[in-house]
Amino acid sequence: MMDVTGGFEFERRQEALSRAYYEMQFTEGLPVIKTGKNLSGTAQKRALSRRRRITGTQTMLFDDKTMQSLTRKRPPLKRKYVSMINANDIGKHRLVMGFVQKVELIDNVAKVTLLESDREIDIIFEESFIAESKNQSYLNKFAVIQHLADHHLEIAFTAIGEVRFNRNNDRFEQVILFGTDFRIEDMDLLVFAAKMELNE
Repeated sequence: MMDVTGGFEFERRQEALSRAYYEMQFTEGLPVIKTGKNLSGTAQKRALSRRRRITGTQTMLFDDKTMQSLTRKRPPLKRKYVSMINANDIGKHRLVMGFVQKVELIDNVAKVTLLESDREIDIIFEESFIAESKNQSYLNKFAVIQHLADHHLEIAFTAIGEVRFNRNNDRFEQVILFGTDFRIEDMDLLVFAAKMELNE
């Protein structure tokens, strides 16, 4: 299976997960990144001129159709806190942010319940997750999340997957396809599990 979730490539998803974690830690939003000293008016013009020359050269390397496909603005991956998930998100891929409330181990995976502002969502790992060959190393590693949840107050959890509504229990849930599509404290589960083993 190609490593694309909801039309978003691996690199975009990884960057989005890190940014979401950063946002959870600094809720006022992402800082403006400054690139050193302020440029003088002349230096700014030189930089703009150089940028235009590069863009012009680049355009000549591709035909118009290829260039349009390369420069087309891609839709953003929407990130939402648990409390912001609503009926409009059902059937869509979202980056969900919350804190681990509880972990229920189910065979070699788990159901992870996230809490944020008194709202909950269940993170689900279905048979498709288990069957995916890229996820084999993630199986039987979920106990470390349960262990940490039992001993810590807040564990930041970010995940990308399809939002659904479970009519059996009247709860929102998010289905994860790849092991790389969720993070605990901004760590991949494999890294997280290895770190936990070193600390024991």
